[in-house]
Amino acid sequence: MKRKLLTVFTAMFIITGLLVACSGGNDGNTDTDENKDYTITGKNGTGYTVDLPDSAKEGDTVTVNINVTDEDIFIDSVTANNTECTEKSDGVYTFVMPAENVNVAVNTSEYSEVRADGMLTMGDDVLTTIAQNATYPYPSSGLTDGKWRLRVSVDSPYTTSFSRNSGVFSSNQDVIPDSAIELETLDGHDLGHGSSSSNVILAVDICIDTAEISTGTAWLTISLDSDNNSDKGTLAVKVTVVANGDIKVPVESKTLIVDVGALDANDGDSYTMHFYDNNYIDGGEAQEYFDVTGIVSEGKVEFVFDYATGHKYGIVMSPGEKYDFENRVSVAQSVTGTGTSDLYNGYTSAGLMFWTAEEIELEAIVG
Repeated sequence: MKRKLLTVFTAMFIITGLLVACSGGNDGNTDTDENKDYTITGKNGTGYTVDLPDSAKEGDTVTVNINVTDEDIFIDSVTANNTECTEKSDGVYTFVMPAENVNVAVNTSEYSEVRADGMLTMGDDVLTTIAQNATYPYPSSGLTDGKWRLRVSVDSPYTTSFSRNSGVFSSNQDVIPDSAIELETLDGHDLGHGSSSSNVILAVDICIDTAEISTGTAWLTISLDSDNNSDKGTLAVKVTVVANGDIKVPVESKTLIVDVGALDANDGDSYTMHFYDNNYIDGGEAQEYFDVTGIVSEGKVEFVFDYATGHKYGIVMSPGEKYDFENRVSVAQSVTGTGTSDLYNGYTSAGLMFWTAEEIELEAIVG
């Protein structure tokens, strides 16, 4: 009987030990690899901030938001433990969480202006400060369509069209959305080279709808690939958008003197000069038209006015304190210039030009 009881007790001890092993043995820790949280780290950097969760489980899709705070940098790539993340939209990246802690790294580059690359050239005179709800160039082009045109010349001798990969892309969709940009190609006919001109593209106008833009800055990347050969061109320009009327136009005080002796004018008589700016910038501070009244003294009358530096002006004079279009007085040039595109200190067929002279004298004539 003693041997039988010992056998029973031994069997009960073994069973009890098995039950304890099955019900405990992990010190209360119920985590497994499937529900373990792994940490995620990512630091803000120069010109950008990083927003991401602190942790995630293996297999979770993690979203990383990158906010660029420096207008002159752009994101090259975002990596999670050296594996490139997927870009879902501007500034939004994702990755699938591995079974390990993750460090998110952001790689950036800085924009630099490129206005010429051998195929494409944007002249330094192209105005890249643009005004909302304005047209440029204006008014010599006769356009008032609310488009701001940035002209790019094309040096690709056989290009008659661009590939579907071509386009203009904005770095800041809140300032200049891509939807506000369109391309207008210009061949010899468009540029007035005559009926014998070919259909080879000589220039492109980057047309920005100024009703769809907001104040701020954006970089435009202009990528144009020829559809006829292997020529490819890429430019980068920084564009600043300001409110209408806020484009800064440098001005200088100038004096126009007109000898009115041939008009039998008396000292004390009034004459009014009507100025009009042939290079007026729509949305700029400088006026397109303005009148200045002067008083005759010793057979001459002076008109002091604010001259928009480098602009061509037309002038028309009439007697009286108010400009009268129907009672104009002819003014002959006393300083001559034969060209129409260069700057002259005088009156030319292209308009009145002041460059370095602070004052200039012309002569009124009869008839």
